[in-house]
Amino acid sequence: LPPSVSTPEIILAADAKIRRRLMRSLAANANFPGARITTLDGMRIDYSDGWGLVRSSSSEEALTFRFEGNDETSLARVQGVIRKAILEYVPDLALPF
Repeated sequence: LPPSVSTPEIILAADAKIRRRLMRSLAANANFPGARITTLDGMRIDYSDGWGLVRSSSSEEALTFRFEGNDETSLARVQGVIRKAILEYVPDLALPF
């Protein structure tokens, strides 16, 4: 496999209301040009040089995030795209990435 840069699982405490609002808004308004979107368990956004995952935990009051990129630049770009989309729907959410 080619080398890549990835994050560990990032967990952010969030109550059910925020999690539902965010996941519904992302799914209904997914606007990630050039990406393939999978909504099997949360939302995974795949680009040719990296991917990001946002999901609502089923076992705890939290959102879970994971990111991977071909290099640090692509990793940061994917994180930025997803951060921007999340903050459109939950602007006061303190994202840890």
